[in-house]
Amino acid sequence: MSQETRPFDPAEYLDSEEAITAYLADARSGDAEEIAHAAKVADRARALIEARRSSIPKRA
Repeated sequence: MSQETRPFDPAEYLDSEEAITAYLADARSGDAEEIAHAAKVADRARALIEARRSSIPKRA
């Protein structure tokens, strides 16, 4: 049985605004392409955070 791996997505590990901010700060030392890529990753991370929040049941 063959098991496929998924590509690494750093957005899955950026689980707070602080982590995203640090990731973007680190990317600023790169070139324009790296910065643009990091911005897209940050957008995906924010979307994942929001999706997790909206899936948590609200207390009555």
